[in-house]
Amino acid sequence: SLLQTKEFKKKVTPKPVQIFTAKEIEQLVNYFAPKDAEFSLFLRFVYEAGWRIGEVLNLTWENVEEKTLYRVSKDKNRLDAFPMTSALREILGALPRNSTKVFRWKSTSQSRLLRTLNEGMRMLEIPKNGRGWHTFRKTASTRWAEAGIPIQDVQTLLAHKDIATTRKHYIKINIEQIGVKLDKM
Repeated sequence: SLLQTKEFKKKVTPKPVQIFTAKEIEQLVNYFAPKDAEFSLFLRFVYEAGWRIGEVLNLTWENVEEKTLYRVSKDKNRLDAFPMTSALREILGALPRNSTKVFRWKSTSQSRLLRTLNEGMRMLEIPKNGRGWHTFRKTASTRWAEAGIPIQDVQTLLAHKDIATTRKHYIKINIEQIGVKLDKM
């Protein structure tokens, strides 16, 4: 039966959630700023918004409002609202508005953009450790959770259907930080 099968299944330790440190993000942003200012702003946007790379590349100026950004959902069937923050407002304010799209790259440019990011990481001696575009998403969600944003709100910001996905795969647990909180009780 199913119950018996589960008893004998080997327990697999889940992979730890990989994130970028604030220092690594700062190094990357500063490294690219003089080389390609738009790519530097792109990195800042992905870090702040935690969107999927395709969502960022498909963002149009038409979907940017004073207090809200609207991203095309993963299934491309709707627009999901995302709050405009002061950091996002600053990033968007520094971008040229010479196209309908916010960022100049096509959605098909993801691999090329990742090679650019990887080259910057190599030059700065930032370990790759399997980190790529999706790591920015996990970094943002971890930052939000550490800032005290409730997990349900993090789930909404990530546009996850199931909160278990958010909890299990998108938030790096910092045991030391939890210990500090427990000590304060």
